[in-house]
Amino acid sequence: MPTNSSSNMSNLLSVPQSTFEVYCIFLYLFILYTLIRTKIVHLKKPFFKIFISTGFMDILSLISNMYMRLSQQFRLGPEQRKEYMWANYLSGVALTGHILGNILLQCNRFTSVVYPSKHLDYWSSRSLFLAIFLQYFIAITTKLFYFNYPIPYIWIDNQWTLGSLPTEIDIIAKLINITISTIYAVIGIVFNFFIIRRLSKITHGNNLSVNTHEKGLVFYSITLFIVAMLMSTQQIIRIDTNSKELNKKSRNATKKSKEPPALSSASPPPIETKSKSNVPKVLSAKGGRSNVSPEKTTMTEVSTIRANVVPPMCIFEKEITQEYDPVEDFAQNQANSKKIKWVGDDVARQFVENLPNEQTISQEYYFLESFEIKKSCDAFQNNMERNRSNKHIVLDENRVILDRPGSENLNYINASRINVPGFCQQIICGATSEIRKRKFCGGFLVHELTGPQVPTKLFKDGAQEYQYVGKMFIHTRKSETLHDLKINTIEVLPEGMSDAVSDLSSSSITIVETW
Repeated sequence: MPTNSSSNMSNLLSVPQSTFEVYCIFLYLFILYTLIRTKIVHLKKPFFKIFISTGFMDILSLISNMYMRLSQQFRLGPEQRKEYMWANYLSGVALTGHILGNILLQCNRFTSVVYPSKHLDYWSSRSLFLAIFLQYFIAITTKLFYFNYPIPYIWIDNQWTLGSLPTEIDIIAKLINITISTIYAVIGIVFNFFIIRRLSKITHGNNLSVNTHEKGLVFYSITLFIVAMLMSTQQIIRIDTNSKELNKKSRNATKKSKEPPALSSASPPPIETKSKSNVPKVLSAKGGRSNVSPEKTTMTEVSTIRANVVPPMCIFEKEITQEYDPVEDFAQNQANSKKIKWVGDDVARQFVENLPNEQTISQEYYFLESFEIKKSCDAFQNNMERNRSNKHIVLDENRVILDRPGSENLNYINASRINVPGFCQQIICGATSEIRKRKFCGGFLVHELTGPQVPTKLFKDGAQEYQYVGKMFIHTRKSETLHDLKINTIEVLPEGMSDAVSDLSSSSITIVETW
């Protein structure tokens, strides 16, 4: 109830603010329309043309910021992600364009007062067009990186909340704004110093004169510079204060608990996704299991599974990035521990670092969908009696083919070869046994046979043949063939002990060659 009442109160308070913002937008448009349509000579100067170009940036800033504010107050969800991303981008473009416009106004006033004889030459129609073009071009291109990062949404207290942007985009945006603001500050301080110095000489001298109109424009540019510097100072203080508060919260959260906060009891509403067919969901929104059996799970359900798995990951996003850093905590534990570094440390770190960005993780699944697969499975269909189940299809392109003498049917098994990029060993995937079918949803078992890619033959195939492998004497005592099986009986002895053991030695081993 407190959340709903505070939300309703904020919505009521936003009505006067939104009304005032709409009034400012129409007032600004009326002023710009008047300046464009006017026939007064003084209002046709380059100064007012720069003012008009900067004014459109200010109107764009008012509209985009008002939309983002209302979107946060009304708790709009991920369905408005694209619109909010555009509003955020246009807000950054408007800010950069506004600062560049102020720089152009400052340069215009500097040439007007310090170099009045060459002022019109400096600000010809061609030069003015080039300056305004650069103003818009720089403002538009420097903020294109916003589209590389999706806007994160978090489900908290039965409503959608806007999450924090990744650290990279925040740092890049701050660097661009600070750089442009610093350039404006340096130009403003230097130019205003020479302007004030020049005006003081004009005021005390008798042979120089400047009309009241030009002095008014100079006063406007100086006032605009002072206000802009105060706003920039306030933004820098706010950024520094927020950074200190976030660092303090992060340290306190790490001391209190090593685990992320619990999930909310309420699940987020379903997000519409494009799938190949209307199939039942395999996972619920909370990540639990459904009643769909593994036999009915098909490849068309991959997109549905992915859509239901991603939202719970976003639930922890705000807490992980601001209050609990698993990467930093893992690094501290590793520094305090004397254990050997885990072989999967680099992969685990990369996964955790990319975890807040759901688009990066989902690209791996989209990469698999881009492959063209040859779906012929003639060998599988011709050997149905040799398959444990007719649901585990083996394709002809990558099936395992045995090298055994006899008919073609003897060389067929229900197994496939899988090549993984970056992994030197081959993976052989076979049919799951009947007893493990019920546990297939919970996990799967992997047997990894490590060793050289070319196998080493440890014993001879013929009877009464032997060979030395290292310091061991390996003797093939008997070799038999039964149906499609080859049975070898061998004895393994240390070097020099081949004559010291009788035929009834307990060192005999029977090997049955199957697949």
